[in-house]
Amino acid sequence: MAISLPSLSQAQLLVRDPRRDAELKVLQLLHDAYASDPEMLIVYSLRWSLFNASGSESDGEVDFLLIHPELPLIFLEVKGGGIQYNPARVPQWTSTDRNGQTHEIDNPFSQVQYSKNSVIAQLLQDPRFNATWLSGASAAVFPDTADWGPLPHLSNERAIFRDELRADRIPHIIQEVARGARMDPNGAQAQTPKLGHERYLLLKNLLHANYGQAIPISRMIEEEQRSLDERLARRRKLTVSLKQNPRMRISGCAGSGKTLIALQKAVDLVHEKPEQQVLLTCYNLKLGEHLNALLLKESPSARERIRVQPLYPLIADELRACGHDPDSLRGRFPADSDYYTQLFQTFTDIVSDPACDARLRKFDHILIDEAQDMKPEQMDALLGLQKDPNTGVLYLFYDEGQAVHGPDGIPETGLQLLPALAQYPHFELIENLRNTREIARFSERFRQGGLALAGLAAPEVLSQNPAIQGRPPELLAIKTAESGTLDPRDLRNKISIQLTELLHNTPLQGNQLVILTGASREKSALQVGERIGSFVLSDKLLPERKNEVYLETVRKFKGLERAVVLVTEIAGKDPSLWYVAFTRAISHLVIIESEAVLRQIQEIAEGRSPGHLQVRNRPLRSQNITHAAVTPEYELAPTPWNGRGKTG
Repeated sequence: MAISLPSLSQAQLLVRDPRRDAELKVLQLLHDAYASDPEMLIVYSLRWSLFNASGSESDGEVDFLLIHPELPLIFLEVKGGGIQYNPARVPQWTSTDRNGQTHEIDNPFSQVQYSKNSVIAQLLQDPRFNATWLSGASAAVFPDTADWGPLPHLSNERAIFRDELRADRIPHIIQEVARGARMDPNGAQAQTPKLGHERYLLLKNLLHANYGQAIPISRMIEEEQRSLDERLARRRKLTVSLKQNPRMRISGCAGSGKTLIALQKAVDLVHEKPEQQVLLTCYNLKLGEHLNALLLKESPSARERIRVQPLYPLIADELRACGHDPDSLRGRFPADSDYYTQLFQTFTDIVSDPACDARLRKFDHILIDEAQDMKPEQMDALLGLQKDPNTGVLYLFYDEGQAVHGPDGIPETGLQLLPALAQYPHFELIENLRNTREIARFSERFRQGGLALAGLAAPEVLSQNPAIQGRPPELLAIKTAESGTLDPRDLRNKISIQLTELLHNTPLQGNQLVILTGASREKSALQVGERIGSFVLSDKLLPERKNEVYLETVRKFKGLERAVVLVTEIAGKDPSLWYVAFTRAISHLVIIESEAVLRQIQEIAEGRSPGHLQVRNRPLRSQNITHAAVTPEYELAPTPWNGRGKTG
């Protein structure tokens, strides 16, 4: 039986627009016509996008693409209603609907030919095809219109009318359409150009991956985002129940809403007392940039009274306010680690200097996100910016499983608190709101492994979002060079293929995807500004051009998220860094690494390795499959959110 993407039942479920009734009618007929042909692949509502050399994009949608090894690619444009064409009239093309209303429509033959040429051009850009020519043919289908008879102006076009649309006639009609395909000018001549089995299988696998054998990833992301928005809205209300606590330690796994609560708490504080000032600080620069943009969007009126700034830019500004020049320190200490050490030491000195105290900008309330990355002396210095510790609010937000700012391969020892802060009431968030259930379950073992390496007890098992199951993470094996590092050519090729699948062949937008590397910017094989296929790697949090893709290190992306995340260059890294990398993905996670690293990841995810054992010498479960989907074989005991958390 023919294969349909999406399936007939799924299409009928997903498409509830009465204007598409004609398309669903044709889908049913095609499905019936090729019921006995298992090689016919019927692709419905295929979106395409094409980048030109300048980086601009054109996109569109073809109603049907028929793929068969014994045929060229067949493109069909469906126009419902009573279709009329009059070359002497403006508009030339109209459609009359069931209510008798007449509407202007585009030339269906021009539409389908443009889609045909664009899709073929897009496929030829894909490095896997390794081809300079693909044959295609096209036709327009009018399922509600009787045959017009011969029209001189359309003598070279193939129209399929209502009376021809019978299951027994459709295969013959498609053969007629196929004979109109152009031959490969460099190939052998044949009566009907053929796609061939090799290209047929390649296209079939590509489309199955994009449609997820069910709903396209773009539709899946839309549904998950709606669910996520609803859950995060409920999480914001948690600040109401915490209102009576001026001092709090709030911990939780990745995706539990810690940063969201911190931002909401800041907004609530300035609304309660408009004359007061709030500091919301974090460790990561990009997270600070994101929080500022979010605050400006959601509560612009509070922006003047809330200072959102990462730790080191905050310290640099305070030094300037006291007459110091942090830029001179950068000149003397070019290495980041040395510069930050000197910057902090200078700040510590001025905080304790009464002469500078009046020049510091101080705050009524302080909220510290990513507290696990800050040392006790850094927190102590930050507390010096609070006007009155006895009356002001001080909240710490942290996850000891995400302490990733120690030396490479050496985990941090978790949150190190000043004795006074350790006595604050503790509230633990026990629900992952960000990731799909598949990604959350997959990632949790790495959090536990990182905590074990740091000498910390594993926390209470966290519950995952029950609403969205999602798709399992994909493990994509690549070659290694003689040095044992990832082969840079194969790495770029695999990333190019993934980007083509995700951004060219679906409505996914570039700002919904990020490539994360476990290496530093200097040591990574991927560099900002380089071109991979038709894409350009960018260091902008929100890429400005459609062919730009955000590239970032795992550490610098901590605290942020994207619908789709590609992770690479994580060999030899601490499990905490793996945990941070994997939990950045809301809907779809792709891990691109060597077979040895993927084998270790698989063992940890399935509970067969605690996260730091040597990898046993055995092949991957799916050695011959490029994309090996991992479905963990363990179950986590669900702990439902009760709205109270824990105190202590």
